[in-house]
Amino acid sequence: MQFLKSILLICSLILVTEIKAQDRPDISSIPLVKDKIETWRVYCNQLIGTTEENNKKLISEAKYGLSLCNKDDIKSQAMFNLFIGCAYELTRQYKPAIYHLEKTASLASKLPNSSFEITALGRLTSLYEFVNDVPKRRKNVEKIVKLADTATDFNTKKLVTGTLGAYYYDTDNYELSLKYKIQEIEYSKKLYAQDRKEGSRVDIGYAMSNLAALYSYLTRHQKAIDYLDEAKTYIKDYVLRNGEETLYRNYIVAYLGLKNLDSAKHYYQLIYKGMKGVDTIHSLLSYVNYFVGNHYLEQKNIDLDEVIGVLRSRHQ
Repeated sequence: MQFLKSILLICSLILVTEIKAQDRPDISSIPLVKDKIETWRVYCNQLIGTTEENNKKLISEAKYGLSLCNKDDIKSQAMFNLFIGCAYELTRQYKPAIYHLEKTASLASKLPNSSFEITALGRLTSLYEFVNDVPKRRKNVEKIVKLADTATDFNTKKLVTGTLGAYYYDTDNYELSLKYKIQEIEYSKKLYAQDRKEGSRVDIGYAMSNLAALYSYLTRHQKAIDYLDEAKTYIKDYVLRNGEETLYRNYIVAYLGLKNLDSAKHYYQLIYKGMKGVDTIHSLLSYVNYFVGNHYLEQKNIDLDEVIGVLRSRHQ
């Protein structure tokens, strides 16, 4: 889940224009190199993270994009190396992924406030863990912490603190994870106050919902509910749409932790009703069924009527 979230983050950093087709664009008639690169950027962004076939295709296509770049165009070189590195990671080829992401970070470090550097460092943190390179992972985190201390714009601060929050969660340092996740929300709010973009608003809700999940994991369920209630005001009609699958799930987890079965059942039913026309929610419902089932199994005195009520809610 964390990996998919990071890939979505990469898409949000690179994507400016949406296009629906996935046909290879003909750039032979485009006179300016910068316009060729822009067209190829949109095309590569469209391929990333869609299908296994497209992820494999992206490797060669992004390499072609890299060949279009002038030697002094550091930003475009960093961008296409990021595409290549992420494509290799998505196809589970970790050594070349590390090479290109390290190249991205090196190039992007020469640019002011580059989101490419932060994204590359964030992915490298996970990849170093996959290949069990502890020294490089530790050094990589030190770079991210330094970026957190020196960043001046809200978007960079948001990305850095989000990356650190995820890292400390992965390493079971939950208090530090909470610290950086809360900072990520603060910077997200400041960014939204500046740009007033719908995506920025929804990102605040996602961040709050993820923070709530951590509070529930730490059995601080009421704190989780407080953040979920606020998250709802930011996510609004994106709930169970556009890839959002966390809000109702996290409500269920928190309310079960508080032994408030009526409220947990309410959000369970909302997920089931929200499945209409949205295939991806089937996996969410499977997760929730598993979690609810475990909850009842862990109870010493299982109320059979309550179990039946939950199961019946699937058909309401």
